[in-house]
Amino acid sequence: RLRSADAFKGANGSSDIDQPEMHNPDGDASVLGDVSLNTIAWDYAPWLQRFGRQLMDRWHAPTAYLYGILKEGGWGVFEIEISKSGQILRLEKLEEQGHPSLIQAAQGALRSMPPIEPLPADFPEPTLILRIRMIYPKVRPQ
Repeated sequence: RLRSADAFKGANGSSDIDQPEMHNPDGDASVLGDVSLNTIAWDYAPWLQRFGRQLMDRWHAPTAYLYGILKEGGWGVFEIEISKSGQILRLEKLEEQGHPSLIQAAQGALRSMPPIEPLPADFPEPTLILRIRMIYPKVRPQ
């Protein structure tokens, strides 16, 4: 399993990576490091933290990465649309960098998410659209 501190580097807003693909010109997206939301008109932090924990429980790096064979790391940017009831309506890979097995493992973790907790009753939009950059940091020499 990846450690969440490594996988979501910058999730607290301190990302030092230029991320133009995370911007959403069609909405009032808020970029929180490596997660972008289509709306911030709700108290999203508790729900998003639970979503993140559920995703991290399902995200397992390929063995070749864990053994340092894929030491360059990589990342994938995915857009996931979630209904108010917690159903995944759409999952799309937007960008990627790195070995295909890394990207497949990240996308597989997102696909295995259901059941997702329903959105709060006061959620203001028909669906929630998340853009998530899932990062495999470079393997540092021991």
